[in-house]
Amino acid sequence: MKKHLDIQTLNEGFEIAFIEAICDRLEKLKISNRQFGIAIFGEDSGPRIWLRTRAPNPGEKRRNLTLEEAGRIATYFETELPDLILRIYKERQLTLEDKI
Repeated sequence: MKKHLDIQTLNEGFEIAFIEAICDRLEKLKISNRQFGIAIFGEDSGPRIWLRTRAPNPGEKRRNLTLEEAGRIATYFETELPDLILRIYKERQLTLEDKI
């Protein structure tokens, strides 16, 4: 019997994998989370927004990324968003079948 595909669960799972992959990449490239937050979200609140996106306080809901923000992240790494998404799927060996 086929399981019901829960799009919300699929989206949340990918978003978490996306954020984890970006964090891994930042660490590998020795880019600080503060520097990255400013580059993506702006000088005023960028570091705080990135922190709430990647590691919210206990009991706090994780902040979701918008497609526009994901696009800025791809641009930061000098790639297109579809290419970055595909690379993350391959790196994390994520498949739709894992979620259904």
